[in-house]
Order: sequence, then structure tokens, then C-alpha cells
Amino acid sequence: MTKRTRNVLFLILTILFFLIAPSIIFYSQGWRFDPRTKRIVKVGGFYFRVFPKRARILINGREYKTDYFFGSLFIEGFLPREYQVKIEKEEFLSWEKRLKVKEEETTKVEDVFLIPETVNFEILAKGIKNFVPSEDQEKMVLISEDEGWQLKLLDQKENLVAHLLKEKEIEEGAELEKIIFSPTKELLIKAKTKKERKYFLLDLETTSLTTLDFLDSDLEEISFSENGEKIFFRSENELFEADLIKKSSTSLLEKVICYKVKKPFIYYLDDSGFLFKTDLKGERKEKLNRESFEIQEKDYEIYIFPSFIFLKTEDSLFLLDEEEGSFKEFSDFVKEIKISPDSKKLTFFGNHEIWIVFLTEIEKQPPKEKGEKLFLSRFAGKINEVYWYTQNYLIFNIGEEIKICEIDEVDKIQIWTLKDIKGSKIFFNEESKRLYFLKEGNLFVTEKLIK
Repeated sequence: MTKRTRNVLFLILTILFFLIAPSIIFYSQGWRFDPRTKRIVKVGGFYFRVFPKRARILINGREYKTDYFFGSLFIEGFLPREYQVKIEKEEFLSWEKRLKVKEEETTKVEDVFLIPETVNFEILAKGIKNFVPSEDQEKMVLISEDEGWQLKLLDQKENLVAHLLKEKEIEEGAELEKIIFSPTKELLIKAKTKKERKYFLLDLETTSLTTLDFLDSDLEEISFSENGEKIFFRSENELFEADLIKKSSTSLLEKVICYKVKKPFIYYLDDSGFLFKTDLKGERKEKLNRESFEIQEKDYEIYIFPSFIFLKTEDSLFLLDEEEGSFKEFSDFVKEIKISPDSKKLTFFGNHEIWIVFLTEIEKQPPKEKGEKLFLSRFAGKINEVYWYTQNYLIFNIGEEIKICEIDEVDKIQIWTLKDIKGSKIFFNEESKRLYFLKEGNLFVTEKLIK
């Protein structure tokens, strides 16, 4: 090779180096040419976390898989635009959305729970009219109509059913009106006999029945103390505390429209429209609203959450504005309110609509402000019950159809209907992840829905 040839080759390589090196550097720093916009842009990426693990993720048809250990996937190098994303796994219903990637940002899709395509279930009891689950989700009282009414106890951990009480053990023809679980191992029963209404305490272990003769016949808003030894109740707008061991009751507060015990306080609304917070003895009182709330001939209920106090009437929900010291209407339709497992969100629903309220600021995508409301969906059919399936999903029934929906509104809110499962009344156990449902007088339970 001559000296001139070597010089020419060196010059060519030098020129190529100065041409290619910047491109390599720009490429390594995430710069790409976007043929659609005809400009140089920085790329973004996707992060997924999906349950169950080892799910297939299709992005514009190109397949990826989440890992075995965490069910996650991080991929980058996507031009800023919309992508069609589909998440699949055999024996599960698919999840599908159009998602945007922005320059230098990672679009995060976290806590995706794929819904089982088919769910196995078994029958637990027949001839069941209704059921009442305990607050700790460990027990459930089943109400059947066999020789009058009859109570049975379901252990939700073992799914075992045991006899508790028959109607005739109180009185032939007695009407069962109310059942309340204590925090320990008792059941408060309200029954109407031929002569009067009576209250009983039923021991769930020994099935021994104690008549609470010292209580008046008509009590309202009955709730147990934390240790189960006392109950609080209203009678003729007066709040009482009853000691179940000493069998005596004491008046705590007067002119009470409704109350809520949230240890170490009692919150109560008086007949002049003011909400108070007091200690459990009703002695040290603090007025929470400066502007009186108009009291009408309705039932009222107080909900206490971190930084939020709601007052619910029969058909509306009001939020206490602490700065202004007054209640503001929050919604004009509410059947019930339930807090999420992570205590960061609420769901409230009426006969046809479901909403979410964010109790804290949410930084995850999509971000939410504290107090922000999110409308999920409106349905033609009547919503019966709603439960939190996970901290980002709800499970509910409309008529007998049982549905699961996400609360992520990006692109669209997805709703799935469980196949072959129908129930007029449902209960979702957040601990065991099993669904109990009542259909045609039979109580069923599913396998674990989240695997």
C-alpha cells in the first residue's frame, strides 16, 4: 500500500469517525429521528408491573414478557407518541389501552391485576335468606328459614358452618330485626317478640344466650366499644353507654341526632346542627363547624377519615370545610362509602353511579390531588354492593351480574364481568381474596380470585 493510499484511507476513516461518533453519542443519550414529525426527539419508555407474573405484553403488536420474580418489565427507546398496549395471560381476561409516551419520560403502568377468565366456586350452605359478615372478615352469620328463622356461623378461614340459634330459643314467632358483631366473640341480637322488642347477647363459642333486660326496647345506632364490654346507643336523641358486664347504662350526651365513635373520641351532631368532638365520657367538647347545618327529618350518619369528615343523609353527602367551618354538599346521591385497603381512597356509590375520592395526593400516574373526585361509570341497572378488590380495583354487582373495574381512567376505565357467577348479594373478603355470593337461597364461595 502506497503512502498516498494510506493517507487517503486515513482521511476517509477520520471523516467517517466525525460523522458517526456524534450519531452514536446522540443515540446513546436517547436521541432519535422521528419520521412522523421530521425532527430529532428524545425517546421515552414503559414500566409495567402485572399480576399474575410472566404475562405477555404486546406494544403495537410486538411481544414482551414480565419477569418471573416481580412481574415487572422496563423497556425504553420508544418515540413520543401513542401506543396500543395489550396485556395477556392464558386463562385470564386481557387488559388493553392506548398509552402515550412522552420525551424523556417513562410511562408507568403499575399494579395491573388480570381478572380470571373462569372462576371455580363451591356451595357452602343451602336455604340461606341473608348473611352478615363480621368487621374483621373472620366470621359470617347466615340467616336461614328452617322451622322459622335460624342462625348459623360461618368460619371464613376454614369455610365451616356451625349452628348458632333457632327462633324458638327466643320465642316461637319472634321476628329477627338486627344482628351486630362485637369486636370479641359475641353477637348482639335484636328481636321482636309478641309482647316487646328484646336484646340478647349470644356467645359465639358456647352459643349461650343472655337476655339484656336492662336495655330499653328501641335503641338506635348501636355500636360496641373496642373491648366489646360496652355498647353505645341513641334513644330519643340521647346518647348512652351501656356496660354489658355490670348490666347498667349511663347517659353521656343529650340532643344527639347521630354519632360516631372513633377512639379516643366521640363525634356527634346535635339538634342545632353543630358537629362536636368529645372524649369517651362526653366531657371535653370541641365544636367543629361554625355555621349550623340545617337539620331535617332524615337519617344522618357521620364518616371520619384522615383529614376528611363527611355527613351523610339519606340521599346526599356533605363534606366539612374546616377553613370555612361549614358543611358543603359533596354529592347528591350516596348509598354507602368504603375506604380502600391502603386508606388513601374512598369509593362512594348510588343506585347507578360509582365515584372515587382521593384522601391524599397521589404521585403515581395518573397523579391526583388530595380531595379530587373521579367519576368511574354510570350503569342502567341498579348497583347493589361495592367492595375494594385491590387498592386500585373494585368488585360490585348490578342485579345479579358481578363485575370488576379498575380506577385508572387513562384512555378508558375497563370493566370486566365475571363469567358463570351471579349473585343477588355479595361479600368480598379482602384477606382471603374470596368472593361470597348468594343465589337462589344458596351461599357460594369462589376460589382465591387474586393469585
